[in-house]
Amino acid sequence: MVRIAITLLAVCMALPAFAHQSASRLDVATMAKQSDLVFRGKVVDINYRQSEAKGQLKPLPYTYVTYAVDEVLHGQYQESELTLRFLGGITEQGEIMMNTSSPHMDMGDEDILFVQDNGGSECPLVDCSMGRLRVIHGEIYSEYGQSLVQNSKGQLVFGKSAQLDEVNSFQIGDRTFQHNVNRKQAQEGDREASKSLTVEGVPLQSGNISGLMREHIFSSNTKDPYGLSKNVRNLDINAPILPPQAKPVTLPEPRQDKSQALSHESSTELEAIKRNNGNPVLKDQ
Repeated sequence: MVRIAITLLAVCMALPAFAHQSASRLDVATMAKQSDLVFRGKVVDINYRQSEAKGQLKPLPYTYVTYAVDEVLHGQYQESELTLRFLGGITEQGEIMMNTSSPHMDMGDEDILFVQDNGGSECPLVDCSMGRLRVIHGEIYSEYGQSLVQNSKGQLVFGKSAQLDEVNSFQIGDRTFQHNVNRKQAQEGDREASKSLTVEGVPLQSGNISGLMREHIFSSNTKDPYGLSKNVRNLDINAPILPPQAKPVTLPEPRQDKSQALSHESSTELEAIKRNNGNPVLKDQ
């Protein structure tokens, strides 16, 4: 029997916070402003690498997920593929380190991603798991399976969660894992979203989501509606992963306590008192 050591990381935000976000609105415009790129694509490759050891810093596993870029929704990107790097994965010894707040991609997954600081952060998505929208069976879901719907105010909100095999399980290497999500809380969804499901009848479909998202982004980003000022990094999976460098800290200059700071005159007076055996020194007026 092969023993598998699994280490859990809580880097961006703890998984239980998902329950609090279950009734939240998806603010596409604000997320686009924070993004280096918003695109739609499919996972075509997954690789695992380790960072270099340095001093007492042990190497950490990383996962490289490569997407075929099908459609750019905000930002500029000309290449056909984009590789993202996530903290966590498989070590060279076969141990698994899992970031509990990161999304877990499988081969063939189709997603809409809000990319931010790729290669510089532990999770290269805006708000980590919230920066991933999943396209499953032609409909749009959150990382944990909540359907995306449009409410009566035209806002994009998360509705009830669905039981989907693509959401319930994921793979790291050749091993399969189950998501540990509070389904009861997620199933409650957003009241306004649930109401809109009754009125409009269907959640958002993959065929119209791109146009709808562009409308939200354009209306709120009038200075740069297409994201032409944005720039995203594509990563080379063969490049060495350097451990994070500690930034030098400049210590503030020590402040002299004013109550203890003595003028030249006060210092002279203290010396005179000392010479007078501690008795006050009388001055001529």
